[in-house]
Amino acid sequence: TFYMLMDTDYFKNQLILLIPKSKRNRMIQLFRDIDNVFGKYIRGQILISIFVGILTTVALIIIKVKYALILGIFSGISNIIPYFGPIIGMIPTVIFALMDTPSKALYAAGAYLLIQQIESGIIAPKIIGESVGIHPVYIILSLIIGGKIFGIAGLIIAVPAAAVAKLCIKYALKNIIS
Repeated sequence: TFYMLMDTDYFKNQLILLIPKSKRNRMIQLFRDIDNVFGKYIRGQILISIFVGILTTVALIIIKVKYALILGIFSGISNIIPYFGPIIGMIPTVIFALMDTPSKALYAAGAYLLIQQIESGIIAPKIIGESVGIHPVYIILSLIIGGKIFGIAGLIIAVPAAAVAKLCIKYALKNIIS
C-alpha cells in the first residue's frame, strides 16, 4: 500500500497508456466526472448526517432526555454508516431515555423512528439526487433494485452505481452522436 500511494502518478499514467490514444481524452474526462460524482455523493451523505444530528438533538431536547446534544451528535455520526448506523445511533438514545422513565424512552424511540422515516423517504433521495444529478424517484428505484438483487451490499452501492451508469450512458450517447 505504501508503494502504491507513493507511486500513484506512475500507476495512473500506466493505466492511461492502456487506453487507445483516440479515446484517451474522453475516457480521462469520464473518469474525472465519475470522481466528481463520488465526491458529491459523499458530501450529500455528510449533509444528511448533519440534518439527522440536528433533528435528533432538537427532538431529544424537547423530550428532555439527558445529554441530548451528545446523543444527537452521535446519531448524526452513526447515520453515515449505511443502514446499520441509524440503529446504532438509536440504542444509546433509548437507553439514556429509559434511565429517566419508560415513557420517555418510548417518545425518544418514536421521535427517532420519525426522523429516520423523514430522512430516508424524503430528505435523502432529494439531497443525494441533487448531489449526483439523479431524480429522487430513480434513487429510490436504484435502492430497491440494488437491495433486491445484491442485498445489503446492493443497498450500499446502488446510488453510486446508478450515477456511474448514468454518466457512462451519457458519454456513450455523446460518442454515438458525434
